[in-house]
Amino acid sequence: MHGRNRKIISLLVGLMWMFACVPSFGTSAPPIPTFDVNAPLTVIVQTAEAAAVQTKRAMPPTPTPTLATNTPFPTITPSPTVLFVLPTATPLPTETKLLRSNDDLACQVLSAEPTETLKPSQKFTAKWTLANIGRSAWDANSADYLYIDGYRLHIQDGYDFPANVSPGNTVELRVGMQAPPSPGKYSTFWVIRMGKTYFCKMQLDINVAQ
Repeated sequence: MHGRNRKIISLLVGLMWMFACVPSFGTSAPPIPTFDVNAPLTVIVQTAEAAAVQTKRAMPPTPTPTLATNTPFPTITPSPTVLFVLPTATPLPTETKLLRSNDDLACQVLSAEPTETLKPSQKFTAKWTLANIGRSAWDANSADYLYIDGYRLHIQDGYDFPANVSPGNTVELRVGMQAPPSPGKYSTFWVIRMGKTYFCKMQLDINVAQ
């Protein structure tokens, strides 16, 4: 019996010792701090503002735009335009007024060809259109035309008349010629011969190209 009581007393003493070692908690727990739901947003906004300030400081200064003044355009002085006017061939009038002469033998030179520039050593045919303005006819049996002066362009020195030419009528005389080998301007002269009479001096001017 006494042994059992001693065990109970030992148990009670152990329990008292254990409760004595346990820290005493206050009568009430400390209050839980209040959490502000806007605090994270405030921190984010402040952080963004600080970053913007640092970025602005790091950026180079913005250049101030300079407004262009109204500069007048320079006055353009037109340069003179050079017009090359090429001569055009003027055809002979259909009705050419013939000169009247009191001489028995007289002529009027209406045209001389060619008029274009020739190549060196080029062969061509010279042509004169003549009008009989005298009082006598040109008889083909007694009339001819021949070289008299100037540069010798012809191949043959003289030719017989192609037909009779009455006063007031015209005739075309032809001569085979060849241009000189050197460039330049050349002139040759021919006449009509009737018996022992020489009249109607015909001139031909040619231009040989470079």
